[in-house]
Amino acid sequence: MGRKAYLSSSIFTAEGSEPISGAVVMNNDIIEYVGPKEDIPFDNETIEIEDLGDKTIIPGLIDIHTHSYPGIMMEQVTSCFLSPEYTHDELVQEMTKFIEDNPEPINGIYNFFDYNFDNSGRLNVSDLDALFGDVPIMLVDHSLHGGTFSTAALKMLGYDPEAPLPEGSEVVYEEDGSVGYFIETIFFILHVRALTLGGDDDADKAIDEVQRRFNAAGFTTIGEMRPLGSTPDYIWPQSRYLEREAEGSLTLRIGLCTSLAIDKSFWEKDIATFHGDYLFFNALKGFMDGGYINSTAWTTAEYIYGANKGKHPGCVNDIDFYSRKIKEANDMGIGVRVHAEGDLAIEKAIEMYRLSDNKTAINHIEHATCMTDRTLQMIKDYVDSGRRLAINFQPIFLYQEAPTDEQPVGCGNEFYNANAVRVKDAMETGAIVTVGSTDFPVEQPDAARHIRVAVNRLSDEEGPFFGKGYTIHQAITLPEALKGNTINAATALGREEDLGLIKTGYKADITVFGQDIFALKPEDYKEIKVYKTICNGKEVYVNEQ
Repeated sequence: MGRKAYLSSSIFTAEGSEPISGAVVMNNDIIEYVGPKEDIPFDNETIEIEDLGDKTIIPGLIDIHTHSYPGIMMEQVTSCFLSPEYTHDELVQEMTKFIEDNPEPINGIYNFFDYNFDNSGRLNVSDLDALFGDVPIMLVDHSLHGGTFSTAALKMLGYDPEAPLPEGSEVVYEEDGSVGYFIETIFFILHVRALTLGGDDDADKAIDEVQRRFNAAGFTTIGEMRPLGSTPDYIWPQSRYLEREAEGSLTLRIGLCTSLAIDKSFWEKDIATFHGDYLFFNALKGFMDGGYINSTAWTTAEYIYGANKGKHPGCVNDIDFYSRKIKEANDMGIGVRVHAEGDLAIEKAIEMYRLSDNKTAINHIEHATCMTDRTLQMIKDYVDSGRRLAINFQPIFLYQEAPTDEQPVGCGNEFYNANAVRVKDAMETGAIVTVGSTDFPVEQPDAARHIRVAVNRLSDEEGPFFGKGYTIHQAITLPEALKGNTINAATALGREEDLGLIKTGYKADITVFGQDIFALKPEDYKEIKVYKTICNGKEVYVNEQ
């Protein structure tokens, strides 16, 4: 590759808060120089120069929380992505039309994804059979942790109704005592079987699509949440990924998370296996509460709508067991990432993180949808004690979750409005705050949408919040949003020494937008387009339009 210089009047290094004018010089896979273009310390004859004009250069975008490979597998079969806003009748109408338009599913089964059973009614096996007869159907709710299957689909998947349920499974029963709705482990097993019915064991197509999708959106690094810990290759093709890293054919860095619940020997194996430049071990994944704030988040507010009306959904795992596992991991210096949407879930996670005296591990709160003032004070006290905590926000979910009188949230609009997605307040605690992750495939990688919501809080979106925004006092600035997708995310992944900044000695990962995004008005962020993505000094995406 040799040396190459990119010139621009808008370079955001993520070290400061304002862009600079000048040049970024790469020497193969390393950034060799950042500064005024007239001071480039090389003869022009030994360096390739590309003048980008006023196109904004930033460090390569980092999506810290994805389920990329399973998500891509879902899209490679005959899949229909449903709106979580659908009522029951709209859901059935869309499913019926999709089946009529696609009479021969690729692998024999129809995969419907992203429905919200609070809006459309939780359909069971008997419901699908009554509506669609012997059509093989898999219906996945938008948490990706539960769903149901028609009887025809269950037969195709080899489901034995007499067999004991795997450990970690939760189910909802039909009136006759049979299983009608599948959650957690049993759901994951059946879901993956459905995605691999075609028998294609070549993972390259899926790997290439993961890379293409994220590179085209400006991402050079993702954090991958593997769903079952010691994951077989048909769920996440470990062996092929390692082979491709050795071949040099990867274009996306991946920080891998494995399961907190499995034996530490698996943790040690993953640490030993994934220590490369592209594939590296990140942390352990666990759960304090369940899906979205509308369903099973563990909050101080009693649920006044939905399936949990009148209840306080609690921790989804054994607290004593989790306490032991978290302490064991942190004592080893390994960080833990827990799914914690509600304030009580976050506070319980902080309590558990305090069990270890080790202060080197970076622990995480994933999603962090609702935090009260008490929750934020606990976070500040934790950080002030010398420990490191990353909080992963996804403001993009406000598109789906921000409540109105017509569309209330389960824990009540008043509680949610006071405590939801408090990005600005979280920054003031001293925690490592990341924004812009997709939880793919729940949301697609799209830099413009993520920046828009973080900065505008829906004020530029047609709908009930147009012009005034949703909890606009929690809006952050454009530089804060960019840092949340770059250096903060790199720090949360343990790669702050070589990723996340445009700085001499750092990896040559940059994202180039098609215009000077700092010259745009916030309401015009919808115009933001990715022009180039460069990972390890290689141009892995170029927008030719």
